[in-house]
Amino acid sequence: MRAEILEEVRKDFLSTEEKDCCKTAFLSAAIRGAGELGFTFKGFALSFRLSDPRLADKIAECINSLCKINLVKEESYIDMGYSKGNFYTLAVPVETAASLLERCAIVRNKCEIVEELPSSLVGKNCCKKAYLRGLFLSCGYLAVPDQISEWSGGKTRSGYAMEFNLNSAIVMEGVRKLIATAAKLPLSKILVRKKGSVVYLKTAEAVSAVLAAAGSSSGVLALQEIIAERQWKNDINRVNNFDLANVEKSMAASEKQLADIEKIDRTVGIDSLGAALAETCRMRRAYPDAGLAELGEKFSPPISKSCINHRLRKISALAEGLKEN
Repeated sequence: MRAEILEEVRKDFLSTEEKDCCKTAFLSAAIRGAGELGFTFKGFALSFRLSDPRLADKIAECINSLCKINLVKEESYIDMGYSKGNFYTLAVPVETAASLLERCAIVRNKCEIVEELPSSLVGKNCCKKAYLRGLFLSCGYLAVPDQISEWSGGKTRSGYAMEFNLNSAIVMEGVRKLIATAAKLPLSKILVRKKGSVVYLKTAEAVSAVLAAAGSSSGVLALQEIIAERQWKNDINRVNNFDLANVEKSMAASEKQLADIEKIDRTVGIDSLGAALAETCRMRRAYPDAGLAELGEKFSPPISKSCINHRLRKISALAEGLKEN
């Protein structure tokens, strides 16, 4: 289930046609999430090494559009032990990288790293959405419960997480504020991991709000479907647990009533209680597992649940009195 929703979200974001004003914001986020900077005697060099060819194509298209160049995607197989497979590299020429990095608010004055997220970069709502898309596609992670068995007895909002594993901590606070503003969430809901450069959310509502803010309608619908199904499952569990608790409570009450009746019969005899209470004692002995309403139906004529309850309470009080004397 997790992989399916993650793929739905990525499809939504990858298929979104970025406006001209949003391409800079999208690229800036992609650089913060997956870009690799190198310094040469001509200035900063920029490259991307990505596992998703679709993201490589989207980044290349944005760079080609902004810088009027024809960036080529190169494919290679890399085995790093913990991770191996086909990777796709985009190497931006140094001359182009310099102007692109300044335009994307990554570098200023050719050699100074920008250590904040400028408001001018994400001033428009559409640019905020584009930045979130670029961030998620380049360094985002989404977790939802995998199996129905994980839901049993659990909270309906637990097991969800969204993370942004940035390649630098210098814009973490800016990213938090951007997410809070775009998704209309309290800043306290956007957390920071103590180790690493990770910004994350850990409730279903917060994750859903960010997906909606970034433009993934399919992801939001899939997430809401899971939440509803988990709620249904937990509601069934609560009803079953409630029924079981009632059965156990009724059995304990019946055992106590039978013990009281036995005590009365052993000491003074149940016939000494009068016709109504004596009949009630015999009925309880005959139907030890019956509930109060069911027990009342056994009488001729039937009597109400409240009447049975009153009689059994009186029998219990009489038994207690015998104990005290």
